[in-house]
Amino acid sequence: MAFNSSSWARTCSSARSFFGAVVQAAARRWALDAAALRVEDGQVRAPDGRTLSYVALAEAAALLVLQKKAQAIWGDDGDD
Repeated sequence: MAFNSSSWARTCSSARSFFGAVVQAAARRWALDAAALRVEDGQVRAPDGRTLSYVALAEAAALLVLQKKAQAIWGDDGDD
Protein backbone atom coordinates (compact mmCIF):
# COMPACT_ATOMS: atom_id res chain seq x y z
CA MET A 1 0.00 0.00 0.00
CA ALA A 2 1.45 3.33 -1.06
CA PHE A 3 0.96 6.58 0.80
CA ASN A 4 0.53 9.84 -1.04
CA SER A 5 1.06 13.16 0.73
CA SER A 6 -2.67 13.56 1.44
CA SER A 7 -3.08 10.14 3.05
CA TRP A 8 0.16 10.62 5.00
CA ALA A 9 -1.12 13.95 6.36
CA ARG A 10 -4.42 12.32 7.42
CA THR A 11 -2.51 9.51 9.12
CA CYS A 12 -0.31 11.96 11.02
CA SER A 13 -3.33 14.05 12.01
CA SER A 14 -5.16 10.96 13.28
CA ALA A 15 -2.11 9.87 15.28
CA ARG A 16 -1.76 13.33 16.88
CA SER A 17 -5.46 13.30 17.72
CA PHE A 18 -5.28 9.86 19.31
CA PHE A 19 -2.13 10.54 21.34
CA GLY A 20 -3.63 13.83 22.51
CA ALA A 21 -6.65 11.84 23.66
CA VAL A 22 -4.36 9.35 25.45
CA VAL A 23 -2.79 12.20 27.43
CA GLN A 24 -6.23 13.70 28.13
CA ALA A 25 -7.48 10.30 29.36
CA ALA A 26 -4.54 10.05 31.76
CA ALA A 27 -5.12 13.62 32.95
CA ARG A 28 -8.77 12.84 33.69
CA ARG A 29 -7.92 9.61 35.49
CA TRP A 30 -5.35 11.35 37.69
CA ALA A 31 -7.22 14.70 37.98
CA LEU A 32 -4.18 16.54 36.62
CA ASP A 33 -3.62 19.15 33.92
CA ALA A 34 -2.69 17.40 30.67
CA ALA A 35 0.14 19.93 30.16
CA ALA A 36 1.86 18.53 33.27
CA LEU A 37 2.14 15.04 31.76
CA ARG A 38 4.96 13.61 29.66
CA VAL A 39 4.82 10.93 27.02
CA GLU A 40 7.77 8.55 26.74
CA ASP A 41 8.49 4.92 25.97
CA GLY A 42 4.86 4.00 25.31
CA GLN A 43 3.65 5.51 28.57
CA VAL A 44 2.15 8.68 29.96
CA ARG A 45 4.08 9.85 33.02
CA ALA A 46 2.79 12.13 35.79
CA PRO A 47 5.11 14.57 37.59
CA ASP A 48 5.00 12.35 40.69
CA GLY A 49 6.26 9.33 38.72
CA ARG A 50 2.97 7.49 38.15
CA THR A 51 2.71 5.90 34.71
CA LEU A 52 0.02 4.44 32.51
CA SER A 53 0.66 2.62 29.25
CA TYR A 54 -0.99 3.63 25.99
CA VAL A 55 -2.71 0.24 26.06
CA ALA A 56 -4.21 0.93 29.50
CA LEU A 57 -5.54 4.26 28.22
CA ALA A 58 -6.63 3.20 24.73
CA GLU A 59 -10.31 2.59 25.49
CA ALA A 60 -10.77 5.84 27.40
CA ALA A 61 -8.87 7.73 24.69
CA ALA A 62 -11.02 6.23 21.93
CA LEU A 63 -14.15 7.27 23.81
CA LEU A 64 -12.83 10.83 24.11
CA VAL A 65 -12.18 10.95 20.35
CA LEU A 66 -15.68 9.63 19.62
CA GLN A 67 -17.21 12.11 22.07
CA LYS A 68 -15.39 14.99 20.37
CA LYS A 69 -16.58 13.84 16.94
CA ALA A 70 -20.17 13.45 18.16
CA GLN A 71 -20.12 16.94 19.69
CA ALA A 72 -18.84 18.34 16.38
CA ILE A 73 -21.75 16.71 14.56
CA TRP A 74 -24.61 17.14 17.04
CA GLY A 75 -23.35 19.85 19.37
CA ASP A 76 -23.04 19.88 23.14
CA ASP A 77 -25.82 18.61 25.41
CA GLY A 78 -25.92 22.07 27.00
CA ASP A 79 -27.02 23.72 23.74
CA ASP A 80 -30.76 23.21 24.46
